Amino acid sequence: MQMEELGLFVQQSKGKHPIGSPPDLEVAFQSFQTDLVDYKVFLEDQKMAHSIGAAVHTDGTMISTLTSRDIQLLEDRRAALNLCERDPQLEKATETEVASPGLEEYISTVAESVAAASVIYEDSDDDAVNAGPSISFREKQADALERLKKTYVCGVCSRRVHATSIIGSGCGHRYCVSCAKTLFLMATKDETRFPPRCCKKDIPRDDVLARMSPEERNAFETASVEFETMNRVYCSNRQCSVFLRPDTVDAATKTAICARCSQSTCVICKNETHAKGMCPEDTELLETQSLARAMGWQTCYKCGRLVDLRTGCFHMTCRCKAEFCYVCGTEWKKCHCTNADVNRMLERAEEVVDRDPDVPVHHRQQRVREVHERLLENHECVHPGKFQRIFGNGGRRSFRCEFCETRHWNYILECRHCSVRVCEDCRRYRT
Repeated sequence: MQMEELGLFVQQSKGKHPIGSPPDLEVAFQSFQTDLVDYKVFLEDQKMAHSIGAAVHTDGTMISTLTSRDIQLLEDRRAALNLCERDPQLEKATETEVASPGLEEYISTVAESVAAASVIYEDSDDDAVNAGPSISFREKQADALERLKKTYVCGVCSRRVHATSIIGSGCGHRYCVSCAKTLFLMATKDETRFPPRCCKKDIPRDDVLARMSPEERNAFETASVEFETMNRVYCSNRQCSVFLRPDTVDAATKTAICARCSQSTCVICKNETHAKGMCPEDTELLETQSLARAMGWQTCYKCGRLVDLRTGCFHMTCRCKAEFCYVCGTEWKKCHCTNADVNRMLERAEEVVDRDPDVPVHHRQQRVREVHERLLENHECVHPGKFQRIFGNGGRRSFRCEFCETRHWNYILECRHCSVRVCEDCRRYRT
């Protein structure tokens, strides 16, 4: 509106004044017109900046992922060149690498676009709700740039990597992308490690899945469906045995066809589809159940697995995470059974004491009584606090992890309350 009014004023002005000596009113209007033009350009630039900032904010995750991959490629190339720098055939390549832009310069370039995601509109800034002096857009860009340049140490491989290549867990430990992916892929093959966690805290899935290949992501998602399915069906072809997803089951015929080998499986008895279409009585399953009753084994109420209690209390935790009473098989703390068998707890106490072959015979019974009392007091131990390390004697004896059954020669971790012994992996990912 103001620009239009100025245009009308210029058209009506006849310019009757000496050359080089315009009247003060015309000088004032010309100055005002210049300010309006500059302000219009400023508004257009601001609109463009807001649009770019909004786009970066929306695609921030994708930009971070692509940046992390590019940085990893640069680091891998630099490491490869360092290993081959003595090879005369690669001498020229090494010189080219030295002359190319450094990693820090690359990060700074990318950071300028990523930093825009932290400031889009003044009114939507999360920092505005906090007390304290405000900071400018330039300062926020510099702060984002510094955060992007920061490096952290991976808690598994001890490599120092950039912030864009670090995945944090809920407990405060940090993993590089490679170690986090390895942890997730290991969880697809071991249900006791699923979902991936560290110190009983789940590791954010989206952060890791975004860095996986389509094949790795599909393997993890398939394992997720498998481990969350209670009545699982596997291909009846013993050379295949792949998990059959619930969405592949034909509800009418109670069969599922394997996508890998095309074998048809009966979902009732888990064997090959029957010729007449009707599933006869599963005699092998009945025999197994009869043997379980005779041996005193218990069945998990959630997934149907058979479990055997060797020593300890009656509180059972299945691989599917279900907790139940070993005596009656019902969900834990929903029955009136005793929590522990004194004889089993005594056997466990003797097992703990006999770990140390140097205990004098005349002191053994006293040690068994002390451990027995401690186990009765901590029979539902949740393993609080730090575990103590038990070291080997020059490699002449090994230690057995009571969770994964793996033998370790250097040392083992032992709970200070219930004396259970576990390896480092099980302490972090299973307890």
